[in-house]
Amino acid sequence: MQIKNQIMGKRNVRQGMATEEIACMWLRRYGFLCIEPIETPWRIIRHGGRVVGATPEKKVSGDFTAIEPSTGRHVHVEVKSRDRDTLRFSDIEAHQRQAMDEKVAAKALCLVLWVKSPAEVACYKWPIQGFGPGKSLKWGG
Repeated sequence: MQIKNQIMGKRNVRQGMATEEIACMWLRRYGFLCIEPIETPWRIIRHGGRVVGATPEKKVSGDFTAIEPSTGRHVHVEVKSRDRDTLRFSDIEAHQRQAMDEKVAAKALCLVLWVKSPAEVACYKWPIQGFGPGKSLKWGG
């Protein structure tokens, strides 16, 4: 079971990195400036001097920051990768929703990029009207 979890973990990391690259290309394509990833601090786990894993030290508020080209306004971006046809409200974690709410209150633009495939990216401005607990967004809807 532990080996399966390690394999799944590595696959999820690779998928996450690919998704973030797609999102970054999308942001560049639409003219966003100064695109920077929000780094996740990691804690290395050692056993007998050997590295056996790593865990995030804390939860991060989003995936990217950028500058809106037309206004110079700060942009906060949360990226979600789902190959199904729905994005559930619960797919966006509570600390991520809270961070976006705080940034919107400070007049920043917050975007949720839903990456379904390299050629399929949907962009939503936060807060998303009608999207809340128990609700889902439908792909193409």
